[in-house]
Amino acid sequence: MNRADLSRRGALLAGGALAATALLPAPAEAWVASEAATTAGRVRGIFSGGAHIFKGIPYAASTLATRFAAPAPIKPWRGVRPALQWPAECPQYNPPATGDVGALFAVNNEYQAPQSEDCLALNIWTPGLADGVKRPVMVWLHGGGFTVGSGSSELYDGTRLAAKGDVVVVTLNHRLNLFGYLYLAELAPGARFADSGNAGMLDIIAALRWLRDNIAAFGGDPGNITIFGQSGGGAKVSTLLAMPAAKGLFHKAIVQSGPGVRAIEPADAGKITAEVLRRLELTSRDIGKLATLPTAQLARILAIKGNDAMGQLRLGPVVDGHNLPRHPFDPTAPTLSADVPLLIGSTADETTTIFGAGDATLFSLAWGDLEPRLRPFLGPLAADVVREYRAQSPDASPSRLYSAIMADYIMRRGTIEIAERRAALGGAPTFVYWFSKGSPRFGGKFGAPHGIDIPYVFDNVDLARPLLGDGSDRYPLAEVCSAAWISFARHGSPAVSTLPRWRPYTPIDRATMILDDQSRLAVDPNPAIRGTLSTVPRWVF
Repeated sequence: MNRADLSRRGALLAGGALAATALLPAPAEAWVASEAATTAGRVRGIFSGGAHIFKGIPYAASTLATRFAAPAPIKPWRGVRPALQWPAECPQYNPPATGDVGALFAVNNEYQAPQSEDCLALNIWTPGLADGVKRPVMVWLHGGGFTVGSGSSELYDGTRLAAKGDVVVVTLNHRLNLFGYLYLAELAPGARFADSGNAGMLDIIAALRWLRDNIAAFGGDPGNITIFGQSGGGAKVSTLLAMPAAKGLFHKAIVQSGPGVRAIEPADAGKITAEVLRRLELTSRDIGKLATLPTAQLARILAIKGNDAMGQLRLGPVVDGHNLPRHPFDPTAPTLSADVPLLIGSTADETTTIFGAGDATLFSLAWGDLEPRLRPFLGPLAADVVREYRAQSPDASPSRLYSAIMADYIMRRGTIEIAERRAALGGAPTFVYWFSKGSPRFGGKFGAPHGIDIPYVFDNVDLARPLLGDGSDRYPLAEVCSAAWISFARHGSPAVSTLPRWRPYTPIDRATMILDDQSRLAVDPNPAIRGTLSTVPRWVF
C-alpha cells in the first residue's frame, strides 16, 4: 500500500465514516418554527432540544456554472426559504470502512445527503435569535482530508454544544478534491482558473464572510468567531491561519489531529493535474473542457487506483503565490495570525485505525517485526527511533511502540512543530493537548484512535456508542472537553475548573494537557518526538 493509499484511508476514517452521514430533522411533532433574516432573505428552521436549528442555508452562489472559480455571492430570494434539511455534499468517492474499524465508526442514519457541485451551504445551531446577546461562534470544518467528508453528520450535531455553552455552532460544506483543489493556473494562465488550486479554501472564506455579515441575526457575535476542525478540518484551520483573505474573519483557532505544516508546491500540484488529464484522456490543450465535463465523469476518476503514488490523487491547498503565498507553518509560523489564540493537539493512538484497518497483524508484533515495519517510513533511522522510544517507554509492547511512533510521526510531530514555531513569535498563546482516553471496544486494542475526540468535544457521546461503548465513564470527560472548547471560544483560554491549571505552551516546559479520566498537565510528555524522529523525511498527506 503506497503513501497516497494510506493517506486516503486515514481521510476516509476521519471524514468518511464520521462525516458522510446525516440525520433527518427531529420528529415533526417536536418542531417549533424559527425564522431569521439574512442579507439574501429570510430563512425558516426549527426549535428543538434547546436550540434553533437551521440547515442548508446557502452562503455563496452555486458553482455549477463556474467550476474551479472563486465563489460568488449568493443571490437574494423572495419569501421565506426553508432551512430544514442537510445540504448536498461535494461529489466524492468515499466507500465506508469495513471490519472492526467500520464497526467502531458505525452511525445510525436514515438520510444520506445527495452529492452535488451545488453544495456551498451551512448549518446553524443557536440558543437565541436576534435577542441582543453576543454569543461566541464556533465554526466546525469537517475531516476527510481535502477529498471527502461533509458537515452534514450526526456526530457534528451542534444542539448540545450550543445549548450547554450558550454559543452558536456552525458546520458547512465546501468544494473538495478535483472540484476544490485541481491546480490549473500554470496550464491556463489568466483569470479564469487563477484560483483553482484553492477554490475549496476560498469557499470556507466566503462562509466566514457570510457569518461576519449575518451571524448577529442568529444570536452570534461576528467579533468572536472560532474556527475548529479535526483531521482534514484541522489542516483547513492551519491553512486559514496563513491566508491573507481570511485575516480578521476569525479570532481563535482549534486544530484537532490535523497539523497542516506544509501545503502543496505548484510543481507537485501540476503533476497531479497531468495525471487527471491522462485519466480523462485529455491534453493540456483541453483545459477548457474540464469546466464543462459532466460532474459524474470528473468524480469517477477519483475511484481509480494505481500502483504508484498517483494511484490516489493527492489534492489540497496549493502555494499559489496569492491566495496562499507561503506554507502554513514552514519554515516559521505566519505572523499574519500571530494575534490569534490557538488550541492544538492529537490523540494518543492516531494510526491504529488508519493502518490497523488493513493489517490486523499490527496488533501482535514481535520485537523483530518493529524496525522492518517502520523502515518504509523512517528509512535508515528506524533503529535509532525505536531505541529512543524504548528508552522512554520501556514497558510498551512492540505493537504499542509502533502505534506511538507512527502517531507521533504522522500527527504529533506537526503539532509540536506548530506549537514551537508559534511560541517563537511571542504573540497570542498556544495551548497543547493530548487526548489519551481509549476506546473499550475490541478489547481496547485501538487505544485512542483518530477521531475519538470528536464526540467528546461536541458532547455527543451517546451518538458514538459503537466507538465509546455504553459505560457511564464517557460523560465526565465529555463535560470537561466540551466545557474547555467552549471556554476557549469565549475567552481564548481552555481553562475550566474541572481541569488542572492549563498553561500556554512554551519552549521552557512544553506544557501539555493530557485529557483522560484523570486529566493532568504534563511537562514535555514526549521528548523523543524532538529527537531522531524530527529528522526523518516528513510524512506527506
